[in-house]
Amino acid sequence: MQTSTRLFLLFLMILNASAGKAADVISAPLLKDNRHYSEFWETQFLFESGGFSASEFLITSFPLSKHHGLMISTLKPPGDTEAYGRQVIIKNGRKRSGWHYDEKAAALRIYQHELSGSFPEYLLRLHNTAAEVDIAFKSDLGSIPIIRPDAKTGAETGTETGTENGLPEVTLLAPAASAIGRWRAGPEIGGKGRAGQWHSLGFGAGYALHIVQDRDLSESLVRWQRFSALPAFRSAGGAETTLPFLHVFDRPNDTSVAVLVLVAPDGTHKRFDGAKLEETEPGSWTLSASDGGTSVRGRMDIGKTIERFVLTDHLNGIERMMAGALSTIERRREEATYRLVVSQAENTEVVTGAMIYEDITLTAQKDRPRRMRR
Repeated sequence: MQTSTRLFLLFLMILNASAGKAADVISAPLLKDNRHYSEFWETQFLFESGGFSASEFLITSFPLSKHHGLMISTLKPPGDTEAYGRQVIIKNGRKRSGWHYDEKAAALRIYQHELSGSFPEYLLRLHNTAAEVDIAFKSDLGSIPIIRPDAKTGAETGTETGTENGLPEVTLLAPAASAIGRWRAGPEIGGKGRAGQWHSLGFGAGYALHIVQDRDLSESLVRWQRFSALPAFRSAGGAETTLPFLHVFDRPNDTSVAVLVLVAPDGTHKRFDGAKLEETEPGSWTLSASDGGTSVRGRMDIGKTIERFVLTDHLNGIERMMAGALSTIERRREEATYRLVVSQAENTEVVTGAMIYEDITLTAQKDRPRRMRR
């Protein structure tokens, strides 16, 4: 039976009803003139049905298209709908006239894809000939900066204090989000499109990120590891226990920046710069961090593989040329677990739970040889 979007959203609102002041929104793109400017809005959700959704709304400038809009998403359908494939790719790109931002609705729309909303409720809607996906999600936790604008490096990287780190600005826009989703296959993959039946993704958990990049990605990063704690399925969009979020950035100059954030059930969070992550064996890490009177010790372990995504595998020749360094990105996403011991004064808390682990690698861009003038 098909469910209207109105009823779909109403169900989420009733399920997760709570008071919240609009503070964080899907904001208007900055549209900087910097030739290396890129801005991303990313969402990732793991569903209790076994489904998984990862989407990226990107505004960037290609050599032939300034402030180009690109939406690329992967959907891992639940087991009962794998007849359409184990990974569904939904993507479209449009030049500046083909996408727009709706200030009133706080909605970024690229082609027929939309990411919209303000704290605490958001909506992701994807639609092309491959598939349609609707995911309503909510986070009662406010946004958390991971890398602030013009952030500096210091002891954690072994570099001189005050040196600009060159990393992208990263904000955890919707931490610990609860979600509910549905999808249906389009004619491109053998479905009936709008004449077809909606398939439930069920209840899910995940997060949304906002990223602003001012330098060529290949000059800023070679690897980015994300460990993102998941709230319980069917939660109210908040943290029922302390949740850890760890981002580790490896740069081309062989330095790293690691940021750990612990989010308490009341929404307050504590940041640890210079966290130490050590891989003890393939798929297992030990983590340590300290700040003042608080210390964190524990481990994280990979469970099941969710998906592997190599962007260049899904671009044609022209798109690869236009995408430049973006086309070299490879992502590996896996389910993981964590067990951390948080100590402060005489209080000790053992924190356990599930995570989405993502390992993002970039191939360094080679310098092009200069052409000799005659």
